[in-house]
Amino acid sequence: INLNKAPVSEKILSDINFSQIHRGPDEGDLKIFNNVGLAHRRLSIIDLERGKQPMANKNGNIWLTFNGEIYNHIVLRNKLLKCGHLFRTNSDTETILHLYEEYGRDCVKHLEGMFAFAIYDRNKQIIFIARDRLGQKPLHYYNSNGIFVFSSELQALVKHSDIDKTINNQAIHDYLTLQYIPSPHTIYKNIFKLPPASFLEFYIQKREFKIVKYWQCNYNNKTSLSYNDAKHELRFLLEKAVSKRLMSDVPLGTFLSGGVDSTIISGLMSKITKEPIKTFTIGFNDSKYDERKYAKIAAEK
Repeated sequence: INLNKAPVSEKILSDINFSQIHRGPDEGDLKIFNNVGLAHRRLSIIDLERGKQPMANKNGNIWLTFNGEIYNHIVLRNKLLKCGHLFRTNSDTETILHLYEEYGRDCVKHLEGMFAFAIYDRNKQIIFIARDRLGQKPLHYYNSNGIFVFSSELQALVKHSDIDKTINNQAIHDYLTLQYIPSPHTIYKNIFKLPPASFLEFYIQKREFKIVKYWQCNYNNKTSLSYNDAKHELRFLLEKAVSKRLMSDVPLGTFLSGGVDSTIISGLMSKITKEPIKTFTIGFNDSKYDERKYAKIAAEK
């Protein structure tokens, strides 16, 4: 967004978008509204033909670019259909659009999945960006020098010539100490990560934004189940979670390390699906880190 209302450069937006082609190798597109521009790189998983982005609602006053997958989008779609919404695609992308039309900023509270997305509400002149509860999908933003820019990756942001690339010295200290840079900071002083379970509303006319946390994990004791009942409940929840993630119009597989978690997921997936599943394992020459023998045992079982 050019806050001085100058037109967005198609070349700059295209270069930023192309730098993330590894995130979406199938196709990419741009949409420019004078001083506001949206870009998207797509990895096609659901509705391969009609799920192209940036995507607009019927009236063309709300536009969306979305990275991720919404696991309960069919349930949400059915509820929205009963509310009178009409769908043109089978994509989870369009479900987010209609959710925003119906619930506004509260749309995020209905979503089950991994996501980072941006909505441009042309009538309200608001950019609404949101990130999933546990921060599976990345989202960075910059607000300085008369521009507001956001992207999945840092390397896309720094493609913009007007972005201040001053290094954040504290972030270097944090990384060398912790092996990561705590949110909301990044290696650059003026580029920030949107925290997990948060959304940001940017008011274009006022040049102001606010960040709201929409969810917080509750660690209080929430069950009085016995140990045996808890085991059965855990298995039920895991099967339900794995089943939700098998919704795809392209082949699926699993990363199988031979560890407890990936073995459980692969086992449940093979139980739920009719066809044999494909598993992928990485090996290392150093025996201390190599788990191929455990992965082989799990795959043969």
